Amino acid sequence: MFNRHSLLAGSILLFIYLLGEFHDFPIRNLVPYALAVGLMTWHAGVIVGFIFSGIAVLIALEIDAFPWRVEASGLMIYEFIYAYMKLSAVVLGVWLGKNWRAIKQK
Repeated sequence: MFNRHSLLAGSILLFIYLLGEFHDFPIRNLVPYALAVGLMTWHAGVIVGFIFSGIAVLIALEIDAFPWRVEASGLMIYEFIYAYMKLSAVVLGVWLGKNWRAIKQK
């Protein structure tokens, strides 16, 4: 279940965390988070993908990468939910992309 791809996805999030925490340079773009979540979802499954997207949002929250939305500035719970929804869409998209042929044949 966990292999080198899981290690790579974890390393991406660790790199994002270290860059934001120690160099005061938070990654505000969603692409690196989505890359790590998508990689984990593809190789470990959809449940692990949802858990990993929650971990990714918590890391973004910890390094002050928010706000991603100006309207929700200062309301951390809304920012957390909004970011989690975007990463959950990545999880569902990767899962559908991987299983599309099996779904289509049913």
